[in-house]
Amino acid sequence: MSGSGKPENSGQNLAVAGAAGLSLEHALTEELQASTEELQAANDELLRRNEALVRLNSDIRNLLESAAIPMLFLDSDLRIRNFTPDIAALFNLIEADKGRSIADITHRLLSFDPIGIATAVMQTGEVMAHEVGMQGAGTVFLMRARPYRTAEGATDGVVLTFVDVSEAKLARDQINHAGKLIALGEMATGMAHELNQPLNAIKLGIANITARLRRGDMPADDILPRLVRIEHNVTRANKVISHMRDFGRRVEEAPACFDAAEAVRDACTLAQQELTSAEVTVEIIEAGARPPVRGHQSLLEQVMLNLLLNARDAILSRREVEPGLPGRVQVTLEGSTAGLVLRLRDNGQGVPPELAGRIFEAFFTTKEIGKGTGLGLSISARIIEEMGGRISLEAVAEGSCFRIDLPAAEVPA
Repeated sequence: MSGSGKPENSGQNLAVAGAAGLSLEHALTEELQASTEELQAANDELLRRNEALVRLNSDIRNLLESAAIPMLFLDSDLRIRNFTPDIAALFNLIEADKGRSIADITHRLLSFDPIGIATAVMQTGEVMAHEVGMQGAGTVFLMRARPYRTAEGATDGVVLTFVDVSEAKLARDQINHAGKLIALGEMATGMAHELNQPLNAIKLGIANITARLRRGDMPADDILPRLVRIEHNVTRANKVISHMRDFGRRVEEAPACFDAAEAVRDACTLAQQELTSAEVTVEIIEAGARPPVRGHQSLLEQVMLNLLLNARDAILSRREVEPGLPGRVQVTLEGSTAGLVLRLRDNGQGVPPELAGRIFEAFFTTKEIGKGTGLGLSISARIIEEMGGRISLEAVAEGSCFRIDLPAAEVPA
């Protein structure tokens, strides 16, 4: 009996095992099918993303090729990552130039330190702008350097753009020159008086020598000192004429390093007669060590001349209600952590607070009709900005105080 039961149990076990195997096979088949579907979905998503990436790369390529602005993309090592066709034409770049240092291709640009500017942008994350000239081309570009941002917002390079501003710069230069001529025109009477003094002295000296020589009562020893005085007056007149000619000349040379104090002193010399006739005294204070600045000395002189003449007018306006007011102008120059600070303060009528925000606008003036063009301060602000600086009006208890901040010039070793 017992023997006949074993095969029966074995068959039952086999049946159970077979059913379990079929169940496992079915489960594995379903799991494999699910995995296959997931893989297929992932593959489809990957294909879609790849197609999107291809389209994006195509869009970027078309954007770069159609961009009319010369653009240069640098990596974190300041090597060329990519560029637009316009920049390729500008610097004669080819595909093989990718990976080269920016310093290798910008040698034709004047007054341009690509490594220094790009490094500063990388460190600060701020946008920097400079006007740079092209050697041998006479072209001026406004170069902007901005950080190249990753999707996470990290700085991973620099983007340089170059915009041709030659015509705009020519227009600005013409406006600056017109401002000089306006200033010289305002001082014409005073300059004529400045020239008349030495010319009259020369005329009287020569007449006196001639008369005494005709009478025969002039010793030879008395002639030499009189001729020396005449020569001194000739030199004085020539200096005035030369300074006016230099000041009125168009600026054509490249920016250079200079001492801002020289521009201040030269402006005071030009305005001396105007200030003297208005009974305005000027005090120049040169405080401590000061760095040189970069730009055109004659243009900073133009700025100072505008401020001096404005100070004179403000003092005269206040004197109308306060007769006998002593006119005072104080100019201070001192070094700062960033470069140089120049202040011009007067004891004139001052600028009304409600108008302080508009004084640097073109054609805006607080003077009476016919007494001002409204261009002096706007031209001055642009000149200072082109030097990399800033001009502002500081609040003071009496009169006005204009502050000019200029960066220190990098002096070649």
